[in-house]
Amino acid sequence: VADLDKAAADPNRGSSYTSRYITTGEFSRILEQLYDNGYVLVSLYDFVTPGTAADGSTGVSHTAIRLPAGKKPIIITQTNVNYNLYMVDSDEDMIADQGGDGFASKLIIDANGNLANEIVNSDGTVETGAYDLVPILEAFIATHPDFSYKGARAVLALTGYNGLFGHRTHAEAQAKLDPAAYEQQIEDARSVAYALQEAGYELACYSYENKDYSGMTPAQIEADLSGWTAEVVPILGQVDTFVFARETDI
Repeated sequence: VADLDKAAADPNRGSSYTSRYITTGEFSRILEQLYDNGYVLVSLYDFVTPGTAADGSTGVSHTAIRLPAGKKPIIITQTNVNYNLYMVDSDEDMIADQGGDGFASKLIIDANGNLANEIVNSDGTVETGAYDLVPILEAFIATHPDFSYKGARAVLALTGYNGLFGHRTHAEAQAKLDPAAYEQQIEDARSVAYALQEAGYELACYSYENKDYSGMTPAQIEADLSGWTAEVVPILGQVDTFVFARETDI
């Protein structure tokens, strides 16, 4: 939550926003507390190596990870990462507006080439800054480089049903936006994905539609992932990590 007053004022979701979400300031203080208590951000690949055996089967092997004395490893994962339309787009035209609920509207590359967020204020003006996890974490690592072991960053586990990183790349957007605008959404999402991977972020699948797979049949799971294959893979390429949505598994 970037604007707590605005989020709390939502008549339908305000109580959920204030009880289930954290503010940008709280996230910054959480990072400070983790750092003060000796935690070090690590990558999944620091201790798990995917590979192919001689018989052609695929799997993972475990690698020892050795940190400085007194340090403890931690992985930070942000899930969904689509900047839900209901939070930022009050008239459902696929464009963030002043009727949003006080959240960043998208993840972008700013004029200086840095990862940043856009947010639309109540007066309709658009600001660029650190209004969500990625740019806040980048700023923290810039001042505390030893918080990142070998350049590790967070895992961003993505859905596709509302697009990627706030860029509306999903089928519903294609139906509402003109072709040039829709293609620009795809290109912007692709550029952000590349910048994230270059910075050390790991991209993962969180299901296409934020689904609880534990209550679904194999056919239903396959149908959900067909959306990922059709809409997300052409932008991100293949990913090799899956994070089960809604804290469930199969």
